[in-house]
Amino acid sequence: MKTAIVIGAGNVATHLSKAIKSSGIEIIQIYSRTIRSAQILANEIECEYTNDIQNLRLADYFFYCVKDDILKEIISQNPHKNGIHIHTAGSLDLSVFETIKQCGVLYPMQTFSKDKPVLFSEIPLFVEGNNKETQTQIQTIAQNISRHVTICNSKSRQALHLAAVFCCNFPNHLYALADNLLKENGLDFSLMLPLIKETTEKIQTISPKEAQTGPASRHDHSILFKHLLALKNDKKLTEIYTLLSNSIMDSTEK
Repeated sequence: MKTAIVIGAGNVATHLSKAIKSSGIEIIQIYSRTIRSAQILANEIECEYTNDIQNLRLADYFFYCVKDDILKEIISQNPHKNGIHIHTAGSLDLSVFETIKQCGVLYPMQTFSKDKPVLFSEIPLFVEGNNKETQTQIQTIAQNISRHVTICNSKSRQALHLAAVFCCNFPNHLYALADNLLKENGLDFSLMLPLIKETTEKIQTISPKEAQTGPASRHDHSILFKHLLALKNDKKLTEIYTLLSNSIMDSTEK
């Protein structure tokens, strides 16, 4: 049986560890800088844990599920250079591995929260390896945990990651802003859920541009002015509303 060590204990590490274990690879250790985080995930996976990277065991695979800005540092601190080293970042290329002989990427393009279950077999996985043999091994791992696996080089993966920010992170922040607006007026965010559902369902059959509605897409300046008037005491929201409305108007015909 192949063995793996998961470096990190956050959202991605939590879900990926469970998927890897279910595929038949034995996870023998969890590493996290925070010992409590390592212990919690290790207890779920039923394996060892450590917060000292020098205590990492030997393994066939090392999966790095850490923040992008510390990934290169963590890789350099790993005392083991053998095995296949795999990071899960969307925005970083293979150069972070420097002298590692076998390395690659397994990027799950999904938003993860520890306590929110996901069906991993439906998550798109994007794979890259620094040579054909390594890439084939990572691809096999990916195909054992997901039905949607694509070979993707670093440049294309970075474009995917950027697009994902626009499709996921930015809209979710707008949901949070909308939630604040509703609460200020004694209303609940659940009132928005049918609208959000219809919007996401609609773009599965027509393009996002075709699905665009609202006062900006109609160039309805009277409504835009009324909205801006309602936001006049909040400079940040006014700037966001104006920027997005202008972008929509620029992309739609009058």
